[in-house]
Amino acid sequence: GQARQRRHQHRPATIEAQPVGGLPDILDALAVAADEAVVQRGAGIAALQGGQHAGIIAAAIALWRQVHGALPLRMAGMVGARNGWVEVPYVECPADAGMLRGRLQRFRAGDMDATIVPGLACRNPRGAPDVMRGEETQVFGALALQPALARGRRVLVLAGARGKWVQLEDGRIERFQTSFSGELFALLRRHSQLAGALDGAHDEVAFGFGLVAPTLPRLTCG
Repeated sequence: GQARQRRHQHRPATIEAQPVGGLPDILDALAVAADEAVVQRGAGIAALQGGQHAGIIAAAIALWRQVHGALPLRMAGMVGARNGWVEVPYVECPADAGMLRGRLQRFRAGDMDATIVPGLACRNPRGAPDVMRGEETQVFGALALQPALARGRRVLVLAGARGKWVQLEDGRIERFQTSFSGELFALLRRHSQLAGALDGAHDEVAFGFGLVAPTLPRLTCG
C-alpha cells in the first residue's frame, strides 16, 4: 500500500501495528517517536496465508529499520487471533488497562522484541458472547488522553465495519456490543442485487430515519 514516509527528528521509541477501522485485511504500522507517528499501510490478517506474518511486518517496516535499526514491536488486533501470528487468549470483562498489561504476549521476532496485546471477551447486553481485538487499545488510549472518561459510567462508540458500543465503569470495560452494520452495508452496496440501483449518494433523510428507527414501534404479523 501507499506509505506516508518521512524521517523522524528523533529515533522512534516503538513500532506499533494495528488493524484499520475493524477491517482485518488492512494493517497500519506506525513508527512512534516523541514528535510524530509515521504510518505505513500494508496487508492485514485476512489477506495472509499461514506463516506470512513475519514477512509482512518486515516489509512494512523495512525503511524504518534501515534508518533506526531494531526497535520494539507492539501489536494489537487479529495478529493475536487463532489464525494470526501468535494466538493470545482473550481477557474476560470487566477489564482495565492493568489487566491487559498483565497478559501481554512477549516473544522474539528476529532481532526485535515483540509484544501482542490480548483482546477482550464478554457477554454483551443481549446475553450473547462477544469479542474484540484491537479496539481495546483505542479505548484505553482514549482514557489516557481524556482522564475524565475514566470516571463514572460512560459509553464509547467505535465506528467501523464492525462497530463497537463499549460500556465503561470507572475506567474498566464492563461489556460491549458489536454491530456489523458497516460490513453488511458494504456487502449490500457492492455484492447484492441492490448494487446496480445504488448510486452511492448520501441521503440525509434516510440516514436520519435509520438513527431513530430502533426507537419506533415494531410491526408484527399474526
